[in-house]
Formats: sequence, C-alpha cells, structure tokens
Amino acid sequence: MDLPMPYLQRGNIYFVPVLRHHLNFAVQVQKAAELLRLGPEDLVAVGLPESVRERTLEAIGRLPRVSLVISSVSDSDQREVFPITPADGIVEAIRLATERHVPLRFVDQEIAPGNLVDHFCVADEDWPDDGLALTHGAEWYLDLIAERLAHPPSRFEPVDTWRELHMAAELQRLHPRHRRILFVCHAAHVRPIQQLIRRPVPPADAAGSALPPVNYRIWEPSLPILVRYLDYIPRLVEMYERRRAGGQAHEFDKLDALLELIYLMNQEATDLRFSIRHYQAFSQVLTKLLEQEKRISPQFDTVLLASGSCFNGPFRERVFRHLAGYFDQVKVERIGRVLSTRESLFEVSLTNPGSRRDIFVARNCTYFEHSYEVVYPPGTREPPHVDGAVPDFAPDLSPDQIEEVELDYPTPPRRPRRPFAKDTETSMSWPPADWFVNEMRQKAYNMVQLSGDRQVKSMEFQGSLHDGIDFRRTLRSHYRGQPRLYVKKHVTKKRKDIDRNEPVFWLFDGYDSVTPDTPTCEFASSMAGRDSDPGVEEWFFWKNLWEKPDLKNKYGDWVAVSCHEVYGRVTFLDRSLTLEDVLSRLGSDMDRRVPKADLIGDPDHVRRLLSSKFDLDLTLTRWWEIMLLAAVEHAKEAVVFFAPQKFVIPADISNRAASRGKRIIQFPLTRFTHEELRRLRVQYVLYYLYPNSKALLTLEHLAYVNTRFEDVMKLFWE
Repeated sequence: MDLPMPYLQRGNIYFVPVLRHHLNFAVQVQKAAELLRLGPEDLVAVGLPESVRERTLEAIGRLPRVSLVISSVSDSDQREVFPITPADGIVEAIRLATERHVPLRFVDQEIAPGNLVDHFCVADEDWPDDGLALTHGAEWYLDLIAERLAHPPSRFEPVDTWRELHMAAELQRLHPRHRRILFVCHAAHVRPIQQLIRRPVPPADAAGSALPPVNYRIWEPSLPILVRYLDYIPRLVEMYERRRAGGQAHEFDKLDALLELIYLMNQEATDLRFSIRHYQAFSQVLTKLLEQEKRISPQFDTVLLASGSCFNGPFRERVFRHLAGYFDQVKVERIGRVLSTRESLFEVSLTNPGSRRDIFVARNCTYFEHSYEVVYPPGTREPPHVDGAVPDFAPDLSPDQIEEVELDYPTPPRRPRRPFAKDTETSMSWPPADWFVNEMRQKAYNMVQLSGDRQVKSMEFQGSLHDGIDFRRTLRSHYRGQPRLYVKKHVTKKRKDIDRNEPVFWLFDGYDSVTPDTPTCEFASSMAGRDSDPGVEEWFFWKNLWEKPDLKNKYGDWVAVSCHEVYGRVTFLDRSLTLEDVLSRLGSDMDRRVPKADLIGDPDHVRRLLSSKFDLDLTLTRWWEIMLLAAVEHAKEAVVFFAPQKFVIPADISNRAASRGKRIIQFPLTRFTHEELRRLRVQYVLYYLYPNSKALLTLEHLAYVNTRFEDVMKLFWE
C-alpha cells in the first residue's frame, strides 16, 4: 500500500499546502523534508514577501517563544501581522532551510496592509480535521477542502490572484536553477499556481514596486492572540517543540502525544489514588468521542470532557492547567470560582504583553473555532478594547465573553457615583450604534431575499447523477419489481419579498451559559413612539459589564456611560425612529406590531401572556424561547433569526408559528463578520441631563446626543 505523500509533485516542484497556525501542517512539512532529504542544490520557497525575511529570521531565533512580526507603511494606519510560532508550516519550512543550510527564497508579493483591511475571516467549526492531511496525504486533503478554498473568506480577490501570478512567475524563474524546490504556501493558492505554471507567466513587478518603504518590528502578542497561534492545545505545541529538538518532529502525532501526557499525569497523581484502569477508560472514552465528532486530532473541550468522565474534578482541573500552559510564556493558576456555575476559575497569564490600538490584518485565514473568556474581578471592570493588547482589534477575533467571578482573595468593589440625581437624568443608547443596528437589519432582509428554500427532488436517472443516488427510492423500485435508478437533485425555490419591518432576532454564542438568575444579567428594552405610551423597538437580554459614572464632554456636561454584553436582541423596528416614522411605516398596525413597554417590562407577565396566546406551558421555558415567541407574536409574516451553528429551534415553537401562518427564517451567525458581531454584542447606554425633557425621542433630541457626547463616546465606540 502506498504511503500518503505530504506533498504534490509537479516536475521538480514539490508543493506542500498548509493552513496557517495548525500544528499538523508543521508536521507535514517535516515529513516532506524527511522524504526529500534536501541539500545545497535544492531550494525551499515559502509564501511570504521577501521584505519580511530579516525580521522573520530574527523572530524565529527567539522560538519557542511566540512573537509577531508587524509590518507598516508610512502612509497607512493599518498593520499586517506575520505570527512566528512552532505550530505553523511556513515557519517550519524556514527553520528547516536555515538549519540544514538549504537555499531559501520568499516568493510572495509585496502588499500594503491597507489592501487587506476588507479581508474578514470566519471560524468554521465544520472544517475537516487537519489530521486527515497526515493520514491520507496532501493531495487527498486538498481535494477534500477544495470547495471551501474556492470561495470567500478563503479567497480574497483580486489580491489573491495578484499574489498567485507573482508566486507562479517566481517559481518559473527559479525551477531551472535548482534540482528540486520544496514550495510551502497556504492551501488556497496551490491549485491556482499549479495551473499558472503550465504556461509562461510574465515576470511580476517588472517595473519595480510602487509601495512606500515597509517598516517591520517584532512585538509580543497579547494572550488571546497568543492562544490562537498555538493550535488547539498549547501544551502539545510545546511537546512538538521538544520532539523537534530530538530530531523526531516528523513522527509527531497529536493524539499519541496527548495520551502519553495524560498517562504521565495519571502516574504522578499519587494523592488521587488512580489506577491504570482510569487511564484505560480515558483512552477508550476519548477515542469514542473523537469518532462521534468525526475527528482524529483531539480538541481542548473533548479532552476535558473525557478526563472529567473518567477521573474526577480535581484531576480535570490539573489537566486544564497543564494543557493550557506553554513553556514559560503562558502560566495557568487557579484564582477563584465563576459565580454562575461554581466552576473553578483560572488565570492564564503571560510575560511582557504588548499594548497597541492599530488595525491588524493578515493574508490568509486560520479557520479556528476558538472562544475566549475575559474575566474581571468585581469592582475592577474596565471598558473592553480601550487599551487592549496587540492585536485585539484584528478583524477576525471573536467577541469577548465576560463572567462575574468570586476570587479566592477578593477585592472590595468600588461603587459608582453619578454627579447628578438619578431621578433627573435621561438615558439613551448611542445613536451611531443604533444606525449600525439598522444597517444590520437591512443586511438581514437582503439575506432573506438572496437566499432560497432548498428542496430535494427525487427523479429517474436520465444521464446525470446530479446530487447523488437516491438509494431509498431505488431500492423501493426493486422491491416492487420495477427496477429503476433514481437520483437526487437540489432545487432552490426563491423566497418572496419580506416586509422590512419584520422582527430580527440575534442569539449569540454563550446564550446557554446565562439565565435571568445569573448575577448582573437582566432583560432590558429600548423605546420608540409616544413618550407617554411608548412601544418597544428593541428587547435585550444582557449582562451589565461596567459603568463610567463621572465623565465630562468638551462642553463641560456630565455624562455617565454603561456597557452591556448582549446575549440576545430582538429588534421590532429600526432604531431611533420618531413617532411620525413609526406611524408612516406601520399605520394602524402599530399597536399590533410593536409591543407595549409596560408588557415587555415584566418578563413573568410576558411569559403568562405568551403562554395563553400560544397554548403552551412556558413555566420552565428558557429566556431566549420567550424572546423568540415574542418576535413571532408581533411579526406580520416572518421572523429573521440568527443563531450559532447547529442551533435547532424547538419543534413546539416552529409548529406554533406555522399554525399562525408565520415563518421563522434561520441563518447562522457566521453570515456576519466578526467585527459586525462584536458591535452587535455590545450595547452602550448614556445617562445625562437633557434641557427639554418634554421633547424626548425627537430628531432634535437625537442630534443633541450625537453632537454633545461624540467626544466621550470615541473612547468606546469605534
């Protein structure tokens, strides 16, 4: 049986497709180098620009400590980031070339960071396991992910085509000069470059680069960024680095390394009195879990689940602390418990974190599905992203998740004080944030119009297999004595236009970790329409994060600002509408389409009201189900619903909606960029004194807030 090859050979060029910052592809590069036995007459080429060579080699000299090479040009505020980590195939190729004295070339195009600002990445939890590239070979895995690589966000046009033309021209120029070329680049570029080098490609940048001088610096990553560049389990990257030092990197297997690690921890846990049977059970349970998840490489959550099932709580905590650490750069210590779950809380810290506020971009996506928790002890909360570390503003970051904690050594909370009496203040959300929500509502409606209902049609085979054989109907025809071959064909049925005043409901990640009983979590709403009898334009379930009670604007006016993390938000109308706007849109339907403030203000009353209307027992109903039913109740024909992937709407709710002739049109949250989701998950509220308290919710009121407090809100809203 042929061994799976770690490369694709085209003439004397050996392509190794990689996904950036995935440890298995560093192993793949090691396997390729081991098979080829590269020497001075060969060449290693990598998909990086030549200008980054000097700083990259300097940062590689610092390994195993992870660092960032940051590029900038004089006329731009953007920065391009090149992470230098052992868990990266391109970095591994550079290390091998320098260690074995093989010629090295950087063949990617020089690009100004400003050209990459619109390149947003989406974490894909269904991305095929990268371990398959090792077990089945590079070409097999490349074919498996070919469809994903052919579309955004994997492809970023026209920049990717420009880069591929440049790399193809460089390879054509270099291949006659060397016996063999080991070319390592992102998987998205391999097939296009292979097509290009079949014919002559004109030299790229023959007239020279028009870019201004590029400046490179080496920075220390912040903790959330560092974890993203250490694969799924940081400690396995450390184990790989140690095996590499012993010349065994090409034999490294993540699952074997993990089992060895747990075995040693089991042997050392003499105080817990475990036997070898505990380890054997762990190995079997982990294997079954990986089979169910259709994976061969372990992930952090899967390992914790298996360890908690086969050992006990204290050992599971030890596993967490150990797996999350990385050499002396990342340390993990227990500091307390999470109030909502009573689970142990750990502080993950690193040395010498950097601090910047620039915009960071990258050439290729990593497809990781990571989640982070930024934990603030009581009384020490600060606004998120004000003085974040490098590069917390990368466009592909997930929104922060914030939990109230109880410290082993707590600090007394500081009570905020406002400079004016609470009964005299006016509160309002920040108008630019409201306008952004309106833009997202329009984006949601556009998604409905551009998408269609996919239906599967079974038809007799007439020369085309379409979407595969319909085995059930084919077998049924044989049983009936009239054998036929049937195939399946997906048919898209165009949806009709949607009323652009329908409710839009966003349910964010972490929704299942909070309840109305969770400390600082609560329902809240924003009003529209009549000041005396307002309706609810938006209904939230959020967690209070922090409050700045004593701010001043440039006019000397006092203002307080509070920040809230949103877990669910239903928008019944566009934000910041006046009464005239609402009436012009809804007319006599206003009272039916817009819930009253006095009803929404009492969640128990809403529960009883919806229970009666939908004939459901909602006694134990979860908070987000109440919000979804409220959206259905006030919809005309449909609710546009965004939820995490794999979320399933309860059958009772979907059936009740259908019985009323209403649809729930569901999309995954990944239809929005991470920057859009970050903004949707944060809600700011301003508290201030408005001189004309009898003229609220008017255009004059909106203009007043926007102009008077613009300088203050620049600290929080970007």
